[in-house]
Amino acid sequence: MENNRFYVRVAIVRNREKTTKTTSGIRTVELQPEAKKAIEDQCQYTKDKLRVFHDPTTDQQWKGDHIIRKRIWMSSLKAANIEYRNPYQTRHTFASMLLSTGKNPLWVAQQMGHKDWGMIRKIYGRWIN
Repeated sequence: MENNRFYVRVAIVRNREKTTKTTSGIRTVELQPEAKKAIEDQCQYTKDKLRVFHDPTTDQQWKGDHIIRKRIWMSSLKAANIEYRNPYQTRHTFASMLLSTGKNPLWVAQQMGHKDWGMIRKIYGRWIN
């Protein structure tokens, strides 16, 4: 936290730790100020645990993304009157925000776990100057 970074070393799929899908997925991600604040706020509840975010009804780590999506994500979108969007799509929001503030596309690609900036160019090139 003091370096404003987190390290992606494993993926959790269906409550099991495994390697990331690609070697590029193993990466260091710089925390944006809002993300750092969210983690710091959450740590008051889970500071002595391996994982930062827990299911508030069980105080255990989440068993999978499907529970978060059904219990929190869908109801939050509905309350905000936003059409359903898969949580995975927030990666696009993250990339778009960084690119719109002038961040280097190669750096953005590294933050997202891409091996080069080709995907950034392909997906966002026509939308962001």
